[in-house]
Amino acid sequence: MDEVAKSQKNVKYLGKVDDITLNQEYAIVSLFILTSSFETFGYVLLEAQSHGLPIVTFDLPEIRDNIIQGKLVKPFDTEEFAKAILNFYSQYNLDREKYYLMREEIRRKVYDIFNKQKIFEIAKLLNIN
Repeated sequence: MDEVAKSQKNVKYLGKVDDITLNQEYAIVSLFILTSSFETFGYVLLEAQSHGLPIVTFDLPEIRDNIIQGKLVKPFDTEEFAKAILNFYSQYNLDREKYYLMREEIRRKVYDIFNKQKIFEIAKLLNIN
């Protein structure tokens, strides 16, 4: 990965990073793109959305319900995937203030849905200790 990244001007490969660096990276990007064709829960999507990032990813049943704001694309439809990325890019360029308001709304919704209290309530209902 490191060699491929070095050969590209628009790729930055960080490898394993600490939480501070991860938070800094999330703060400077405008969109989270996941090209995975298999996910179990999609924790990384919730993490990205907790930083207010909209998502572009393939439509996988395991993650479908965890997308607050974004575009789910039919798996392997790379043309539609690229269009979704360009659509968010256009939104960002047309009205950055609106884009940042959308990001704040994503952040708020993620915390409303997945906060500790809600998780504990669900665990209690399911009788999970």
